[in-house]
Amino acid sequence: MSDAEQLKEFLREMNMTPEDACEMDMFSEYCFDGLSYQLRYLLCTLYGITFLLAFIGNSIIIYIIAFNRRMRTITNILVASLAVADMLIACLCIPFAVAEIISYNWIFGTIGCKLASSLTAFAMAASILTLICIAGDRYQVICHPHQDRKIKTSCHALGYLAIVWIFATLLTVPLFIFSDIKKISGLLEHTFCRETWSQFYNKTYTICFTLILYIIPFLLLFVLYSKVVGQLWQLKETFSGGNSGGISSVPPSNVRKKKRAIKVLILIVLVFIFSWLPFHVHSFLRFMSKSKINDKSLFFNFTVKLIGFTSTFVNPILYGLMNTNLKRYIMVGINCRKIKKQSAPSTKEELMMLPPEI
Repeated sequence: MSDAEQLKEFLREMNMTPEDACEMDMFSEYCFDGLSYQLRYLLCTLYGITFLLAFIGNSIIIYIIAFNRRMRTITNILVASLAVADMLIACLCIPFAVAEIISYNWIFGTIGCKLASSLTAFAMAASILTLICIAGDRYQVICHPHQDRKIKTSCHALGYLAIVWIFATLLTVPLFIFSDIKKISGLLEHTFCRETWSQFYNKTYTICFTLILYIIPFLLLFVLYSKVVGQLWQLKETFSGGNSGGISSVPPSNVRKKKRAIKVLILIVLVFIFSWLPFHVHSFLRFMSKSKINDKSLFFNFTVKLIGFTSTFVNPILYGLMNTNLKRYIMVGINCRKIKKQSAPSTKEELMMLPPEI
């Protein structure tokens, strides 16, 4: 008989329930009360704000691109895919996390556990892999405008995205198989959704997951956008017929657009680094330390997820709302006016005038 079972027997003889003993701080080492009400309230509030901002921002992006044929450019289709992935995180992952914070128990059963774990990783993977597609497309268009574009049509873009989403699905199959309900033994029983595989498989999967969805994407984003930034500074003014080189020959409006484009690219890399770094560091520390579930580990687990989920409302701002055409449609919708038809800019104009389709 375990110590916890012996204590339960003792409490029965004393006509006390485990809840009474824990409320009186008796045998506190055998009690697991979860997070304090203050921390739970704070986390739920922050998760709620994240959900609201992500839902609104991504809904706007999806609506504008889906219901305006002129907005269905190759880049915007990639941005819409990113918005869908971020919407999945907001609508599927955040509610599961909030429910676990409130009850500090897993209440959705074994199937719910498998679905929650796999869908969270699936949405993460789809979002991050789409970021790479956008970076690769912008790199080719801006740095190699005279080469044949890899993604030439909307159908090509949808084909690439299908590969991304299929790969994201395959990457999360192990989580669906091995996720299960884990109980914490003590005076009070609590259940959590965790992976049940061995330490070796946990370590292997964590390393592969981090490599595929953090280290490699970071290196690709850094290299591709570094080359794009370098190319932006080298662009010369061609519209006015000026032949002099250097940034000084470009009109102030173009200089401002270049600076804004470069700032956006830097922010894209920084947001990716700082939003997902805590999550992956925590994953490594969790399997290296073999720590048990307790108040501190729960708090860090929910916090690093929250930091990662913030990217779901920052991405629409960086990739969508800073797009001149998208902003124009949003303002038209707010002012309830009809948008005037304008000719779409040519590829050379896109490159030189640098609309935020970067």
